[in-house]
Amino acid sequence: MSDRLHENLCVICRKPFTEQDDVNVVTRGKETLIDFSTKYGDSELLTYLQSNPAVVKVHNNCRKNYTSSRRLEQFLKRPTSDTEPEVVQIKALRSCYKSFTWKLHCFFCGELCTEDDRHPERMDNRVVRTLQIRDSVLDMCAKRLLLCETDAVAQAVQRRLLTCCDLVAEEAVYHRRCHTNFFDYCSVRKVGRPIDKGKEEGFERLCNWLEETNNELLTVGELSDMAASLTGTSESYSEKWLKTKLQERYRDHIIFAEVAGRKNVICWKKMAAYIINDKWYEDRCRSVDEESERVIIAAAKLIKFAVKEMECDMSKYPTCQSFASKEDATNWIPPLLQKFMSTLVSADIKAVALGQALVQAVRPKSVIAPLLFGLGVSLDHLVGSKLVINLLHRLGYCESYDELTRFKQCVVQGQDDMEMTCSDAFTQFAADNVDHNTCTMNGLQTFHGMGIISMSTPYSLSDHHFGEIPIRRLQKTLLRKLYGTEEYHWCITHSHRDLH
Repeated sequence: MSDRLHENLCVICRKPFTEQDDVNVVTRGKETLIDFSTKYGDSELLTYLQSNPAVVKVHNNCRKNYTSSRRLEQFLKRPTSDTEPEVVQIKALRSCYKSFTWKLHCFFCGELCTEDDRHPERMDNRVVRTLQIRDSVLDMCAKRLLLCETDAVAQAVQRRLLTCCDLVAEEAVYHRRCHTNFFDYCSVRKVGRPIDKGKEEGFERLCNWLEETNNELLTVGELSDMAASLTGTSESYSEKWLKTKLQERYRDHIIFAEVAGRKNVICWKKMAAYIINDKWYEDRCRSVDEESERVIIAAAKLIKFAVKEMECDMSKYPTCQSFASKEDATNWIPPLLQKFMSTLVSADIKAVALGQALVQAVRPKSVIAPLLFGLGVSLDHLVGSKLVINLLHRLGYCESYDELTRFKQCVVQGQDDMEMTCSDAFTQFAADNVDHNTCTMNGLQTFHGMGIISMSTPYSLSDHHFGEIPIRRLQKTLLRKLYGTEEYHWCITHSHRDLH
């Protein structure tokens, strides 16, 4: 634009002036026009005003409209492109809506409630018989509008009901399915039985007890009884449903196997991943003390489940080779427990012994620790005191006296399996007889037996050695079955009576 051009035209509307409309803009007016031209994005006018012309002429109405804050807001709210036209809300008229009659139309969907004279049992129409239905439907409308403000169905039903205060007098009708669908909008209908809070609480306590307890070889039936005892009630999930719930909670980390003739025995599998991934980040604490305690508990659980997952053969007793060397005794312990004991205890022998004692304490019924078993056999041979062995067993340092008795019975019954693996040896057999109840009052009920043993030694101790065959762990046997007939048991009983 040139100054000459703007002397005859308005700088805003670009139209010529009349004498009464001419306005001379002063310096303050220029600054205002510069400010608004910047906001409007009028680069042409802004460039002209910044060139500092001597006189700026505008129409009075143009200046007022151009510097109006209200018009500036309207301009800024307009769409920026032609593809986004301005949305103009059109008021809805009554002629836009369908006609509605309370006696003919359903006040939920607005459709006609038709009658079927041929099949009256199939009719879905209902007539309002109570005043409370209006309040209940309005409450549901409010709930639905809280969840979604643009719920057209709730808005339409609310508008209809607000125009009528007595649906019974109006003989209003509705569809049964519309009523059901309208009220089911806010409720989530679940398939199956509702959750029993008492049984669910018992299941949660049972899971916590399973993760913290040291018991093993538990069946699903025993767990069902335990869940009932933990809640103090007689109600608990059935064995079938409890098994399903456990599989849903622990997924691939739990299996049900048959162990020692017992079915559905719970066994753990890869519990380290479950503890670290699922439990660790959920129970994160901010306090240093609480975090330290959580670390210790997590480490204990990892070691415990590592012990429970280790494979142990309970069909045979440990051999001397399992604890003859420190390396063999250490390899019997799970790797996680090895790392823990080596970090905690500096002495290697003590670390191995305490590690095997921990394994035996965690699994008292399905593990025979070699060191504890060997210590019990040695004490029984040297001391022969049942009291001492049971006392050490209660402290967790050796096997029980009952297990040692069972071991000696297995040795007697399994002597046919004791074979030498070295043929270059000298073997000597020794036999002796034994007489029991030789002096009775009538000379009857006596017992005469014979025992024989073999003693072997290799020709060269430096070149040959004997292999060791594990002793089978058999079932406990009564004396009457072990020694043949019941006469032997009768003799022992009556001999004691005669001595007394």
